Amino acid sequence: MYAVPVASGDQFFVDLFAAPIRGRRNALCATVEQLPFRESAFECIVCVGEVLSYCDPAAALCEFARVISPGGHLIFDFGSTHSIRHWRSEMFGRAADILSDQYNGSCEKVWRYSPKYIRELLKTNSFDVRQTFGIHTWSALAKRLGASEARALMAQSWLELIKFPAVLADILTIVAVKETSGR
Repeated sequence: MYAVPVASGDQFFVDLFAAPIRGRRNALCATVEQLPFRESAFECIVCVGEVLSYCDPAAALCEFARVISPGGHLIFDFGSTHSIRHWRSEMFGRAADILSDQYNGSCEKVWRYSPKYIRELLKTNSFDVRQTFGIHTWSALAKRLGASEARALMAQSWLELIKFPAVLADILTIVAVKETSGR
């Protein structure tokens, strides 16, 4: 996670592990479910790399709402159960589900969430969704058809110029703004 404080132009880098942030100024190890910052400390938080796949999204989004100032931006991504990769499977469209996935040659258990569920959590925490982007559409289809991770990524690079509905993407990125009036 990367965050920009309200009072200064400094940036903070937060990770669960020390190695990814080693050598960065204003770096600290913490979980996004319990951030060691005061309320309304940040103008913007960028949380990418599918961090929500490894934690409780309700707790994380509540914590982001606590530390982002009114009018501040939240940019984050998550794995979607609405992906074409899960089409015609039990997982498709579920609010939340866990799956075993390959990452850098090893198998990991990761959570996937429906866009509707994530939007409800955002609304509950006084965020207004401004934009949604999808990535890994063609690779999701290739994986659904049984392609290996390498072949799926190859298909994505070849077909990227042909637009596929973002709603069926494997990874969704949301840009949201914290409402300026409390609920």
